Amino acid sequence: MDFRLTEAQQEMQSAARAYAQDKLPELADHIERTAEPPTHELIKEYAEMGFLGINIPEALGGLGQTSLDALIVLEEFGKISSAIAFPVFESCTGPVKAIEHFGTEARKQRVVPAVCAGEMVVAIAMSEPNAGSALTDLTTRAEVGRDSVRINGMQRWCSGGGHADGYLVYCRMSDDPGAKGIGAVFIEKDTKGVSFGEQEHLMGFRGVPSSDIFLDDVEIPIDNVVVGAGGFKKLMQAFDLERCGNATMSMAQAAGALDEVIERLRAGAQTVRQTHHRLPGCAAAARRDADAGRRRAPAHPPCDLQCRGGHAQHPGKLDRQVLRQRDFTHSHRQRRPAHGRLWLLQGVPHRTPHARRLGLGHRRRCHRYPEDQHRERDGGEAV
Repeated sequence: MDFRLTEAQQEMQSAARAYAQDKLPELADHIERTAEPPTHELIKEYAEMGFLGINIPEALGGLGQTSLDALIVLEEFGKISSAIAFPVFESCTGPVKAIEHFGTEARKQRVVPAVCAGEMVVAIAMSEPNAGSALTDLTTRAEVGRDSVRINGMQRWCSGGGHADGYLVYCRMSDDPGAKGIGAVFIEKDTKGVSFGEQEHLMGFRGVPSSDIFLDDVEIPIDNVVVGAGGFKKLMQAFDLERCGNATMSMAQAAGALDEVIERLRAGAQTVRQTHHRLPGCAAAARRDADAGRRRAPAHPPCDLQCRGGHAQHPGKLDRQVLRQRDFTHSHRQRRPAHGRLWLLQGVPHRTPHARRLGLGHRRRCHRYPEDQHRERDGGEAV
Protein backbone atom coordinates (compact mmCIF):
# COMPACT_ATOMS: atom_id res chain seq x y z
CA MET A 1 0.00 0.00 0.00
CA ASP A 2 1.32 3.43 -0.99
CA PHE A 3 0.85 5.97 1.81
CA ARG A 4 2.33 8.88 -0.12
CA LEU A 5 0.02 11.79 -0.85
CA THR A 6 -1.00 12.41 -4.43
CA GLU A 7 0.05 15.60 -6.17
CA ALA A 8 -3.46 17.02 -5.74
CA GLN A 9 -3.43 16.18 -2.02
CA GLN A 10 -0.04 17.82 -1.59
CA GLU A 11 -1.35 20.97 -3.27
CA MET A 12 -4.39 20.98 -0.98
CA GLN A 13 -2.16 20.48 2.05
CA SER A 14 0.12 23.34 1.01
CA ALA A 15 -2.84 25.68 0.42
CA ALA A 16 -4.38 24.84 3.80
CA ARG A 17 -1.02 25.22 5.57
CA ALA A 18 -0.27 28.58 3.96
CA TYR A 19 -3.71 29.96 4.81
CA ALA A 20 -3.71 28.64 8.38
CA GLN A 21 -0.21 29.78 9.29
CA ASP A 22 -0.55 33.16 7.62
CA LYS A 23 -4.08 34.18 8.63
CA LEU A 24 -5.00 32.36 11.82
CA PRO A 25 -2.32 32.46 14.59
CA GLU A 26 -3.28 35.92 15.86
CA LEU A 27 -6.94 34.97 15.83
CA ALA A 28 -6.11 31.78 17.71
CA ASP A 29 -4.34 33.84 20.39
CA HIS A 30 -7.42 36.06 20.70
CA ILE A 31 -9.69 33.02 21.02
CA GLU A 32 -7.40 31.52 23.67
CA ARG A 33 -7.58 34.72 25.73
CA THR A 34 -11.31 35.37 25.39
CA ALA A 35 -12.73 31.84 24.81
CA GLU A 36 -14.89 33.31 22.04
CA PRO A 37 -15.64 30.82 19.24
CA PRO A 38 -14.82 31.57 15.60
CA THR A 39 -17.33 34.01 14.17
CA HIS A 40 -19.82 33.14 11.46
CA GLU A 41 -17.92 35.56 9.19
CA LEU A 42 -14.74 33.54 9.60
CA ILE A 43 -16.62 30.30 8.96
CA LYS A 44 -18.00 31.78 5.73
CA GLU A 45 -14.45 32.68 4.76
CA TYR A 46 -13.49 29.03 5.32
CA ALA A 47 -16.28 28.07 2.94
CA GLU A 48 -15.14 30.55 0.28
CA MET A 49 -11.63 29.09 0.50
CA GLY A 50 -13.01 25.57 0.00
CA PHE A 51 -12.20 24.26 3.47
CA LEU A 52 -15.74 23.23 4.49
CA GLY A 53 -17.61 20.14 3.32
CA ILE A 54 -14.54 18.78 1.54
CA ASN A 55 -15.86 15.21 1.57
CA ILE A 56 -19.50 16.16 0.97
CA PRO A 57 -20.94 15.35 -2.51
CA GLU A 58 -20.97 18.22 -4.97
CA ALA A 59 -24.73 17.81 -5.34
CA LEU A 60 -25.05 18.93 -1.71
CA GLY A 61 -22.64 21.83 -1.97
CA GLY A 62 -19.39 20.07 -1.05
CA LEU A 63 -16.19 19.45 -2.97
CA GLY A 64 -16.80 15.74 -3.52
CA GLN A 65 -13.34 14.74 -2.27
CA THR A 66 -12.39 11.85 0.01
CA SER A 67 -12.38 11.80 3.80
CA LEU A 68 -8.58 11.59 3.68
CA ASP A 69 -8.52 14.91 1.83
CA ALA A 70 -10.70 16.42 4.55
CA LEU A 71 -8.42 15.13 7.31
CA ILE A 72 -5.35 16.53 5.55
CA VAL A 73 -6.89 20.02 5.69
CA LEU A 74 -8.13 19.47 9.25
CA GLU A 75 -4.60 18.59 10.37
CA GLU A 76 -3.17 21.88 9.09
CA PHE A 77 -5.86 23.90 10.87
CA GLY A 78 -5.47 21.81 14.02
CA LYS A 79 -1.79 22.76 14.23
CA ILE A 80 -2.95 26.30 14.99
CA SER A 81 -5.60 25.42 17.60
CA SER A 82 -8.59 23.17 18.18
CA ALA A 83 -10.98 26.12 18.09
CA ILE A 84 -9.63 27.23 14.71
CA ALA A 85 -10.03 23.70 13.32
CA PHE A 86 -13.43 22.96 14.83
CA PRO A 87 -15.58 24.40 11.98
CA VAL A 88 -13.67 22.22 9.50
CA PHE A 89 -14.11 19.24 11.81
CA GLU A 90 -17.87 19.76 12.15
CA SER A 91 -18.44 20.22 8.42
CA CYS A 92 -16.38 17.21 7.32
CA THR A 93 -16.50 14.60 10.08
CA GLY A 94 -19.28 15.76 12.41
CA PRO A 95 -23.02 15.08 12.56
CA VAL A 96 -23.58 16.57 9.10
CA LYS A 97 -22.30 13.25 7.70
CA ALA A 98 -25.10 11.39 9.47
CA ILE A 99 -27.64 13.79 7.97
CA GLU A 100 -26.05 13.35 4.55
CA HIS A 101 -26.27 9.57 4.73
CA PHE A 102 -29.51 8.94 6.61
CA GLY A 103 -31.62 12.11 6.57
CA THR A 104 -34.63 12.61 4.31
CA GLU A 105 -33.96 14.31 0.99
CA ALA A 106 -35.70 17.47 2.15
CA ARG A 107 -33.62 17.56 5.35
CA LYS A 108 -30.39 16.98 3.41
CA GLN A 109 -31.14 19.82 1.01
CA ARG A 110 -31.95 22.21 3.84
CA VAL A 111 -29.01 21.46 6.15
CA VAL A 112 -25.99 20.10 4.25
CA PRO A 113 -25.55 22.84 1.60
CA ALA A 114 -25.93 25.49 4.32
CA VAL A 115 -23.14 23.87 6.32
CA CYS A 116 -20.85 23.72 3.27
CA ALA A 117 -21.53 27.41 2.58
CA GLY A 118 -20.67 28.43 6.13
CA GLU A 119 -24.22 29.57 6.79
CA MET A 120 -25.06 26.93 9.41
CA VAL A 121 -23.13 25.18 12.17
CA VAL A 122 -24.37 21.75 13.27
CA ALA A 123 -23.35 20.09 16.54
CA ILE A 124 -24.03 16.72 18.10
CA ALA A 125 -25.75 16.02 21.45
CA MET A 126 -25.31 12.45 22.60
CA SER A 127 -24.33 12.37 26.30
CA GLU A 128 -26.31 12.57 29.52
CA PRO A 129 -25.36 12.89 33.20
CA ASN A 130 -25.87 9.13 33.68
CA ALA A 131 -25.01 8.02 30.14
CA GLY A 132 -21.67 9.34 28.99
CA SER A 133 -20.04 6.75 26.75
CA ALA A 134 -22.88 4.27 27.38
CA LEU A 135 -25.13 5.61 24.64
CA THR A 136 -27.51 2.70 24.90
CA ASP A 137 -28.52 3.97 28.37
CA LEU A 138 -29.89 7.30 27.11
CA THR A 139 -33.10 8.49 28.76
CA THR A 140 -33.91 11.57 26.64
CA ARG A 141 -37.27 10.59 25.22
CA ALA A 142 -38.77 11.24 21.80
CA GLU A 143 -42.46 10.42 21.34
CA VAL A 144 -43.18 9.93 17.67
CA GLY A 145 -46.62 10.95 16.40
CA ARG A 146 -48.15 10.99 12.96
CA ASP A 147 -46.79 14.39 11.86
CA SER A 148 -44.49 15.46 14.68
CA VAL A 149 -42.10 14.33 17.38
CA ARG A 150 -42.08 15.58 20.97
CA ILE A 151 -38.77 15.45 22.88
CA ASN A 152 -38.09 15.76 26.61
CA GLY A 153 -34.78 15.34 28.37
CA MET A 154 -31.33 16.75 28.89
CA GLN A 155 -28.06 16.40 27.00
CA ARG A 156 -24.70 17.20 28.57
CA TRP A 157 -21.21 18.21 27.31
CA CYS A 158 -22.40 19.29 23.89
CA SER A 159 -19.50 20.75 21.92
CA GLY A 160 -21.01 23.76 20.20
CA GLY A 161 -23.82 24.06 22.73
CA GLY A 162 -25.45 27.48 22.52
CA HIS A 163 -23.39 28.49 19.48
CA ALA A 164 -24.39 25.97 16.80
CA ASP A 165 -27.51 26.58 14.71
CA GLY A 166 -28.73 22.99 14.80
CA TYR A 167 -28.21 19.81 16.84
CA LEU A 168 -28.30 16.12 16.00
CA VAL A 169 -29.76 14.73 19.23
CA TYR A 170 -29.46 11.06 20.12
CA CYS A 171 -32.52 9.93 22.07
CA ARG A 172 -34.73 6.98 22.96
CA MET A 173 -37.51 6.64 20.42
CA SER A 174 -39.20 3.42 21.54
CA ASP A 175 -39.65 1.22 24.60
CA ASP A 176 -37.23 -1.39 23.26
CA PRO A 177 -34.30 -1.86 25.65
CA GLY A 178 -30.71 -0.91 24.90
CA ALA A 179 -29.60 0.00 21.41
CA LYS A 180 -32.86 -1.13 19.82
CA GLY A 181 -34.66 1.95 21.09
CA ILE A 182 -32.05 4.57 20.14
CA GLY A 183 -32.42 6.97 17.21
CA ALA A 184 -31.59 10.58 16.37
CA VAL A 185 -33.48 13.75 15.48
CA PHE A 186 -32.44 17.17 14.18
CA ILE A 187 -33.41 20.16 16.33
CA GLU A 188 -32.78 23.76 15.39
CA LYS A 189 -31.49 26.17 18.02
CA ASP A 190 -34.46 28.55 18.02
CA THR A 191 -37.06 25.79 18.42
CA LYS A 192 -39.48 26.45 21.27
CA GLY A 193 -38.54 24.55 24.45
CA VAL A 194 -34.78 24.46 23.73
CA SER A 195 -32.51 26.12 26.30
CA PHE A 196 -28.85 25.93 27.26
CA GLY A 197 -26.87 25.80 30.48
CA GLU A 198 -23.77 27.77 31.40
CA GLN A 199 -20.71 27.42 29.25
CA GLU A 200 -18.14 24.91 30.45
CA HIS A 201 -14.56 26.01 31.07
CA LEU A 202 -12.43 23.27 29.55
CA MET A 203 -8.63 23.21 29.55
CA GLY A 204 -7.18 23.06 26.04
CA PHE A 205 -10.59 23.54 24.42
CA ARG A 206 -11.13 27.27 24.76
CA GLY A 207 -13.10 28.72 21.90
CA VAL A 208 -15.14 25.55 21.45
CA PRO A 209 -18.44 26.21 23.27
CA SER A 210 -19.66 23.39 25.47
CA SER A 211 -22.84 23.37 27.53
CA ASP A 212 -25.86 21.36 28.61
CA ILE A 213 -28.99 21.35 26.45
CA PHE A 214 -32.46 21.21 28.02
CA LEU A 215 -35.36 19.94 25.95
CA ASP A 216 -38.77 20.69 27.45
CA ASP A 217 -41.71 19.57 25.32
CA VAL A 218 -39.78 20.36 22.15
CA GLU A 219 -41.95 19.64 19.13
CA ILE A 220 -40.41 19.13 15.70
CA PRO A 221 -41.81 17.91 12.35
CA ILE A 222 -41.56 14.23 11.52
CA ASP A 223 -39.18 15.18 8.72
CA ASN A 224 -36.56 16.02 11.37
CA VAL A 225 -36.12 12.34 12.26
CA VAL A 226 -32.69 11.39 10.91
CA VAL A 227 -32.49 7.82 12.20
CA GLY A 228 -35.44 6.04 13.72
CA ALA A 229 -35.54 3.56 16.60
CA GLY A 230 -33.28 0.60 15.95
CA GLY A 231 -30.82 2.60 13.83
CA PHE A 232 -28.11 2.80 16.46
CA LYS A 233 -25.66 0.90 14.24
CA LYS A 234 -26.08 3.50 11.49
CA LEU A 235 -25.35 6.30 13.93
CA MET A 236 -22.17 4.59 15.08
CA GLN A 237 -21.03 4.10 11.49
CA ALA A 238 -21.29 7.84 10.92
CA PHE A 239 -19.69 8.56 14.28
CA ASP A 240 -16.61 6.48 13.42
CA LEU A 241 -15.48 9.22 11.04
CA GLU A 242 -15.87 11.74 13.85
CA ARG A 243 -13.43 9.67 15.89
CA CYS A 244 -10.93 9.98 13.04
CA GLY A 245 -11.45 13.73 13.11
CA ASN A 246 -10.86 13.91 16.87
CA ALA A 247 -7.65 11.86 16.54
CA THR A 248 -6.45 14.08 13.68
CA MET A 249 -7.02 17.29 15.66
CA SER A 250 -5.24 15.86 18.70
CA MET A 251 -2.22 14.73 16.69
CA ALA A 252 -2.18 18.06 14.86
CA GLN A 253 -2.05 20.03 18.11
CA ALA A 254 0.88 17.92 19.29
CA ALA A 255 2.65 18.39 15.95
CA GLY A 256 2.02 22.13 16.03
CA ALA A 257 3.44 22.38 19.54
CA LEU A 258 6.53 20.41 18.49
CA ASP A 259 7.05 22.63 15.44
CA GLU A 260 6.89 25.75 17.61
CA VAL A 261 9.33 24.33 20.15
CA ILE A 262 11.81 23.41 17.40
CA GLU A 263 11.52 26.88 15.89
CA ARG A 264 12.11 28.55 19.26
CA LEU A 265 15.04 26.27 20.04
CA ARG A 266 16.65 27.12 16.72
CA ALA A 267 16.14 30.83 17.33
CA GLY A 268 17.45 30.45 20.89
CA ALA A 269 20.51 28.49 19.74
CA GLN A 270 21.39 31.28 17.36
CA THR A 271 20.97 33.83 20.16
CA VAL A 272 23.18 31.79 22.50
CA ARG A 273 25.87 31.42 19.81
CA GLN A 274 25.88 35.17 19.27
CA THR A 275 25.97 35.77 23.04
CA HIS A 276 28.85 33.34 23.55
CA HIS A 277 30.82 35.17 20.90
CA ARG A 278 30.61 38.30 23.04
CA LEU A 279 31.35 36.74 26.42
CA PRO A 280 35.09 36.44 27.29
CA GLY A 281 34.61 33.61 29.77
CA CYS A 282 33.15 31.04 27.40
CA ALA A 283 34.78 28.50 25.11
CA ALA A 284 33.78 30.36 21.96
CA ALA A 285 35.61 33.45 23.14
CA ALA A 286 38.66 31.40 24.08
CA ARG A 287 38.78 29.89 20.57
CA ARG A 288 38.41 33.35 19.05
CA ASP A 289 41.31 34.65 21.11
CA ALA A 290 43.44 31.64 20.16
CA ASP A 291 42.81 32.23 16.47
CA ALA A 292 43.94 35.82 16.92
CA GLY A 293 47.18 34.69 18.55
CA ARG A 294 46.12 36.01 21.93
CA ARG A 295 45.27 32.73 23.65
CA ARG A 296 44.92 33.05 27.35
CA ALA A 297 43.32 31.03 30.12
CA PRO A 298 39.76 32.21 30.69
CA ALA A 299 39.26 34.18 33.85
CA HIS A 300 36.36 31.95 34.77
CA PRO A 301 35.59 28.29 34.02
CA PRO A 302 33.64 27.82 30.78
CA CYS A 303 29.95 27.59 31.48
CA ASP A 304 27.20 26.28 29.19
CA LEU A 305 24.68 28.64 30.71
CA GLN A 306 25.77 32.15 29.94
CA CYS A 307 22.38 33.73 29.56
CA ARG A 308 19.16 33.42 31.49
CA GLY A 309 15.83 34.54 30.10
CA GLY A 310 17.59 35.61 26.89
CA HIS A 311 19.80 38.24 28.65
CA ALA A 312 23.55 37.76 28.82
CA GLN A 313 25.20 37.98 32.23
CA HIS A 314 28.82 38.34 33.20
CA PRO A 315 30.23 34.79 33.33
CA GLY A 316 31.87 35.22 36.70
CA LYS A 317 28.69 36.49 38.26
CA LEU A 318 26.65 33.72 36.67
CA ASP A 319 29.13 31.03 37.75
CA ARG A 320 28.83 32.17 41.34
CA GLN A 321 25.03 32.10 41.12
CA VAL A 322 25.05 28.62 39.67
CA LEU A 323 27.51 27.35 42.28
CA ARG A 324 25.57 28.86 45.17
CA GLN A 325 22.37 27.28 43.89
CA ARG A 326 24.10 23.94 43.41
CA ASP A 327 25.69 24.07 46.86
CA PHE A 328 22.33 24.85 48.42
CA THR A 329 20.72 21.96 46.57
CA HIS A 330 23.38 19.47 47.59
CA SER A 331 23.61 20.57 51.20
CA HIS A 332 19.90 20.24 51.76
CA ARG A 333 19.32 17.43 54.26
CA GLN A 334 16.79 14.76 53.37
CA ARG A 335 15.08 12.54 55.90
CA ARG A 336 15.79 8.88 55.33
CA PRO A 337 12.56 7.02 54.47
CA ALA A 338 11.33 4.22 56.67
CA HIS A 339 11.79 1.69 53.85
CA GLY A 340 14.67 1.65 51.41
CA ARG A 341 17.48 4.08 50.84
CA LEU A 342 17.30 7.53 49.36
CA TRP A 343 20.02 8.11 46.78
CA LEU A 344 21.09 11.55 45.68
CA LEU A 345 22.63 12.60 42.39
CA GLN A 346 22.85 16.26 41.34
CA GLY A 347 20.51 17.11 44.18
CA VAL A 348 17.72 14.84 42.89
CA PRO A 349 16.44 12.26 45.42
CA HIS A 350 15.84 8.82 44.00
CA ARG A 351 14.90 5.57 45.69
CA THR A 352 16.76 3.30 43.28
CA PRO A 353 20.46 2.99 42.47
CA HIS A 354 19.73 4.00 38.87
CA ALA A 355 19.79 7.74 39.35
CA ARG A 356 22.37 8.08 36.62
CA ARG A 357 19.63 7.30 34.09
CA LEU A 358 18.43 10.84 34.67
CA GLY A 359 21.46 12.02 32.72
CA LEU A 360 22.68 14.29 35.50
CA GLY A 361 26.35 14.96 36.21
CA HIS A 362 28.43 16.85 38.72
CA ARG A 363 28.20 14.33 41.57
CA ARG A 364 28.79 15.89 44.94
CA ARG A 365 29.32 14.31 48.32
CA CYS A 366 26.37 14.79 50.66
CA HIS A 367 25.75 14.28 54.36
CA ARG A 368 25.26 10.62 55.18
CA TYR A 369 24.26 8.60 58.15
CA PRO A 370 27.31 6.97 59.81
CA GLU A 371 26.07 3.45 59.16
CA ASP A 372 25.73 4.23 55.46
CA GLN A 373 29.20 5.61 54.84
CA HIS A 374 30.40 2.35 53.31
CA ARG A 375 27.41 2.07 50.90
CA GLU A 376 27.68 3.59 47.44
CA ARG A 377 26.09 2.03 44.41
CA ASP A 378 26.04 3.11 40.77
CA GLY A 379 27.60 6.43 41.51
CA GLY A 380 24.79 7.37 43.87
CA GLU A 381 25.32 8.29 47.48
CA ALA A 382 23.17 7.23 50.39
CA VAL A 383 21.46 9.96 52.34
